[in-house]
Amino acid sequence: ERDHIHLHLEHLGPAVIHERLPGIAETSRIFAGVDVTRQPIPVQPTVHYNMGGIPCNYHGEVIAPRNGDPDSVVPGLMAVGETACVSVHGANRLGSNSLLDLVVFGRQAARRCAELIAPGTRHAPLAKDAADPALARLERLRNAHGSRPTAEIRLEMQKTMQRDAAVFRTQQSLEEGARKLARTYESLADVRVDRPLAGVEYRSDRDDGAREPAHAGHRHGPLGPQPHREPRRARARGLPRTAMISTG
Repeated sequence: ERDHIHLHLEHLGPAVIHERLPGIAETSRIFAGVDVTRQPIPVQPTVHYNMGGIPCNYHGEVIAPRNGDPDSVVPGLMAVGETACVSVHGANRLGSNSLLDLVVFGRQAARRCAELIAPGTRHAPLAKDAADPALARLERLRNAHGSRPTAEIRLEMQKTMQRDAAVFRTQQSLEEGARKLARTYESLADVRVDRPLAGVEYRSDRDDGAREPAHAGHRHGPLGPQPHREPRRARARGLPRTAMISTG
């Protein structure tokens, strides 16, 4: 859609690119379909760190409003790092503060565990059907046969975030984006999943050009016993060919 700038690396020459920038060369080839030794890379801003997440206190304990208490702790549930939201970054996380966040609150969570759990304490027994609701939800998604492919829903969400919550944003654009995302979320009820995958392996002993089925396959877990073969690190069908390169 021409909503990108071009990054030129051709002047470096193939030898330097393959020696010092092999990851960028591979990412550009897979996701943007360009040979960086001869062509510019189409680049656009993209998220590479998620702020927000599961609400937590500074001990790493998950909190959820209950009985009028906004800081009510969920017993036995903790979160740290990018999964958690301790609200320390503000609207613009400074570089490397994600590691600081993880180290500080990971240590706090460990200390809190030591305070709450006596050595040798056993887990409380779980009901045999404790995991059934989660597995049922997974099965519904895994066997969803609606009309909207996952790539279409993902792209709709991506475009909304780029238009309404980009680098420069306003109260009006954020509110409009929230309304659009709510509609996108509702459309999940009509999602179609035609190639569910349970895992992927990366072969570091293969050269970048390897695409033989014997070396390039996704691996199903117990829910799908038959192996599914396709080029490794393949781009999802239906997504635009623009490189997403993190620089932070």
